[in-house]
Amino acid sequence: DMEFPNIQIGSAGLWKSPPEYLCMPEYRVVDKYELECYVTDTGKIFVEDEPFEPRKDCFLFVRPGQLRRAEFPYETRFLYFYLPQNESRELSELINAIPTWLPANEPLANLFDLLLDHKDCELRTVSLLIELLYRIKEQAPERAPRPTYVQEGQRETVAAVTFMKDHLTEKITIAELAQRAGYSQSHFTHLFRKYMNSSPYDYFIELRLNAATTQLITGASLADVAERFGFCSASHFCAIFRERRKMTPHQYIKVRKDMDF
Repeated sequence: DMEFPNIQIGSAGLWKSPPEYLCMPEYRVVDKYELECYVTDTGKIFVEDEPFEPRKDCFLFVRPGQLRRAEFPYETRFLYFYLPQNESRELSELINAIPTWLPANEPLANLFDLLLDHKDCELRTVSLLIELLYRIKEQAPERAPRPTYVQEGQRETVAAVTFMKDHLTEKITIAELAQRAGYSQSHFTHLFRKYMNSSPYDYFIELRLNAATTQLITGASLADVAERFGFCSASHFCAIFRERRKMTPHQYIKVRKDMDF
């Protein structure tokens, strides 16, 4: 039998995507073990290049170092945890045997619910987690998807997106992003489009529009927002907004406020 493992539980519970998460899905680098069991039949998950469609009581297991993104909405049970650097051979073999995706399994979903009921007791949580992982390993189909890892340009693309988000009010060029990533401008643009389904320029404009819209909803003026986020003028901002949102900023804000109400 495996000695009681020194697993550190990060967070656990039930998560439902809020309405504002419907657009702009983006990759992130996973920094812990992420185990999820879905409650709804909606949305789509991407681990590296592999797409998975959440179905009620399906499982997803993502490892540190992998890239993932999502298309919302969806609702899921989740448990995130960390392993010690000197984990036992038995624990390492168990983790390596867990597939990325497991089809719907109601008994295992019920065990996940039991685990979440005891999430405030870490010893009990770890014990139930080990039991759950063993049962997932035993019941996984022979051809269940196994983990894949990053391909060329994925980490650099994620880093570029992070840099964009941190510098929304500054002038950023594609040449600068390409230089930071270590690629030619044309190759960087090709890789970015491959992973984000958008050119770097269009993606940066979309990020700026989202940030500007948030400030407009809280009462900022069109002129101030347009200047802050690098648009030539308020009319230029409105033209781009209407082209992409198919409505004016005023109409969009009214719709959002009516939804919130």
